[in-house]
Amino acid sequence: MIPRDKIKGKQIDDHQIKQSHLNLENPGFFSPNSAATVGYVNLLYLSGVTSGITSGSSGTSGSSGISGSLPLIGNTYEILHRDTGATYGYITNSGFTYNSSTQYLKIGDLDGESSSRIHLFSSEIGRYVQQTTDTNDGQILIDGVSGSDKILAFADNGVKKWLLETYRDEDSKYLYVWNSETEHNNMTISRSGRVGININSNVLDYHANYLSWCNGGLNDIIIGGYWSKLYDVSFKIQISSITGVTDEFEWQISLDNESTWSDWYNGGICTTGGTNIINYVTVAFENINGHSLSDKWQFTAFSQLPQSTLVINSQSFVGIIKTDDYTAVNPSYNDNTSELSTSYDYYVTGLTSNTSAFYIGALYQFSSTYINLAVHGSGLTIKVEYYTSSGWTGATISDETNNFENDGIIKLESDDDWIKCYPTGITESGYYLYWARIITTTNPIIDPVIDTITPGGTYRLASYSATSKTGAVTEFHLTYYYAFT
Repeated sequence: MIPRDKIKGKQIDDHQIKQSHLNLENPGFFSPNSAATVGYVNLLYLSGVTSGITSGSSGTSGSSGISGSLPLIGNTYEILHRDTGATYGYITNSGFTYNSSTQYLKIGDLDGESSSRIHLFSSEIGRYVQQTTDTNDGQILIDGVSGSDKILAFADNGVKKWLLETYRDEDSKYLYVWNSETEHNNMTISRSGRVGININSNVLDYHANYLSWCNGGLNDIIIGGYWSKLYDVSFKIQISSITGVTDEFEWQISLDNESTWSDWYNGGICTTGGTNIINYVTVAFENINGHSLSDKWQFTAFSQLPQSTLVINSQSFVGIIKTDDYTAVNPSYNDNTSELSTSYDYYVTGLTSNTSAFYIGALYQFSSTYINLAVHGSGLTIKVEYYTSSGWTGATISDETNNFENDGIIKLESDDDWIKCYPTGITESGYYLYWARIITTTNPIIDPVIDTITPGGTYRLASYSATSKTGAVTEFHLTYYYAFT
């Protein structure tokens, strides 16, 4: 037992202990190994130094539990409890559980001890002045060396769902709200007070806009790395030489939303391993030759810092691919994820016949998609399918696009049988998703040309005229391009 009057050389009296106790409101927290009455835990003290104190086996005052060192989980966990008159000697059958193999300290029973919880109470009165030193205020401290991850996780039966975290060796400059199921960063908060909702990470996605679809070139670029600066930048990559054994490429950047561009810089030869062109941005190719001089790509590298006080982005799908004949044994696909997820002025003509299809994929089962059209179609009869163990199944839909004649949202209802799959003929790991397939059962009179396909609803930001959203009109809302009042 740790002497109650000394913790790390500091005098602690009963009054101080009462002010900063950790109260585990679980009647079965400690169970005596005899018929003795059990007290309650006053303080869980996390020490940065191994105490070397061992607990005795006799169960007498001044010792506790069975023999052995106190649990060591990174740092030493020292547990201080108040004596209620019973002799010491407790076993932890449903409260503190220490797993020596995983080095986890668990509080409560995973199998359903609903009363298990941590209750922090402080009698210290808060002050208006900024506090610059540690106080006795009630708090939970998640600590670690600079650059280490600090995470508060919310889970269901051991499966992590939500994370409130700092991470990635950023010295806690940003706080993130992350969903583990969708692998999506829902919110980023900077230390300077900027907030971003659904903003892009500075870790680059491998997709890039291919600008040469009509030229029949080779679209095989792979973007990687991360962008280390605090501003966004647009890149263009193009093949500059095809005369040697290995093709060569060059690149340029724009810092003003593509109003002006820099000179072209030499990127070197095309490699499959990746070339660092600037500030940790890498470019690789699936093929080192076979390109055309017309092959050109564009992408944006995003800063981790939100670029305004409040930034609200639309979500994006993980994959958007198009085929002209989904009925083929091995369909040929174009990956249009980048083109149809950005506001670049590059459009994709699709659903040109009753055998063409768009596949939209996500890591979760989604319920809607917004279709933004550059050219409205006509003569189409839209059908949406999702994949089950029995194959492609038609979904019940509500189509506000009126068969791609207007911009709008398509809502789909699916049963619990929607499963992940690879589109026919594709085996790359990044394409194992929940896919929905959009087709037309009639040949179009006018082919629709699509600007963007995104998850979610019609508005990015909306203020409604009543508490009930059903039937209420917006007093103010933002769409993709306009604000209305």
